Amino acid sequence: MAHSMTSGMLAATLASACAPVLFVEVDTAGGNLYLWSGYGNTIWNAETWLGTGELLAVGAITEQNRVQAAGCALSLSGVDPALVSAALSDMRRYLPGKVWLGAIDDSFALISTPYMILNGRVDTVALAASGKDGTVTVTVESRLIAMRNPRFRRYTDLDQRIEHVNDAGFSFVDTIQDSSINFHG
Repeated sequence: MAHSMTSGMLAATLASACAPVLFVEVDTAGGNLYLWSGYGNTIWNAETWLGTGELLAVGAITEQNRVQAAGCALSLSGVDPALVSAALSDMRRYLPGKVWLGAIDDSFALISTPYMILNGRVDTVALAASGKDGTVTVTVESRLIAMRNPRFRRYTDLDQRIEHVNDAGFSFVDTIQDSSINFHG
């Protein structure tokens, strides 16, 4: 999938010295979670992003020339186990997850607009606890992963009324299947 990178971000990646940062947004039942790989909070895209420093890890993200579902693992370590259980209860499969690659300058200011490197959906959530700290790992898969899921919808009146209560467009489907129609030419 082709993405457009701003000229400022392209120049930052081609510079002799580049300080990359990651922005991670994961939707949860309790609201969106905004994290970035820097220290302290920062404001970008009209949101306040919580700085996680070295506690945030993003797995390898690949892009290929063929249509194929790919994803990555997002891990946050050093989390208080009491907060982990609350986070896990808010996580839901199929909610959006996004990752951007950005760059900062010597004064820690963001250079241009970060480049989106992953736009997918939450697939799995796992917890690993060791002593006082825990690690939450969220796997975000490409939206193409939905192509693997079977569709369980039917062309029936009952199924049509699940989404459109007053739509009677399929009300005669049952009678049509038992009908005999003769065509004369």
